Amino acid sequence: MQESHYISYISKAFNKQQQSYSTYEKELLGVVFAVQRWRHYLLNRHFIIKTDHYSLKYILDQRWTIDFQQKWLVKLMEFDFSIEYKKGQDNVVAYALSKLDNVECKSLIILQLESHLLTRIKQSWADDSNLQKLITEVQKNVTAHKHYTWQHDELRRKGRLVVGNNSLLRKEILQWLYASASGGHLGVNATIKRVKAVVYWKGLNVDIKHFIQCCTTCQQNKSDTAASPGLLQPLPIPKNIW
Repeated sequence: MQESHYISYISKAFNKQQQSYSTYEKELLGVVFAVQRWRHYLLNRHFIIKTDHYSLKYILDQRWTIDFQQKWLVKLMEFDFSIEYKKGQDNVVAYALSKLDNVECKSLIILQLESHLLTRIKQSWADDSNLQKLITEVQKNVTAHKHYTWQHDELRRKGRLVVGNNSLLRKEILQWLYASASGGHLGVNATIKRVKAVVYWKGLNVDIKHFIQCCTTCQQNKSDTAASPGLLQPLPIPKNIW
């Protein structure tokens, strides 16, 4: 960052050996990699490294007794820097794109539901006898159902809007969160996370998988990632022993 504005981003995947490192080692390796990558920006000036890993806060004050510390920290000796610790839950800016369950991202999606979809979701509660019974019980006793709440005339389960038993409405919601321009035709796991961040209904995972399998656009444009089995070539039948 420079003058509170981002000027560059970088990311790198761990190899198989690095994946077995402890969390402390991974965080330290990330710091070393970033500093080395932007070395030409950072030399001959003081800079601040912000991290959400508490142990790295004392990296300049502790004794380096482990081999990997001595190996990696030597690469930091030529720099003038200080480390600031920031809790992960407060680091909203850094995690806005990497964490799908970010509160601010959720609110942006839910605000879009304040249109015809939200009206139709509320109507689906009136058409579903089971949800009508659930709403009545929750209104009388807040603790009647552990994960359900009724606030601002909205039925929610763990903060997500509950959708009634309306197959057309559910399909339209999946169409919006998967097949629209903002949906991007992501994979099954990514779509499940996205939909679960906004709405809930029983059998959600099964409906999403079936919807994606039947998506014509994906079938026509996405290549098959499975390895080709090739032609069957059985071994010749032996005519004698050995």
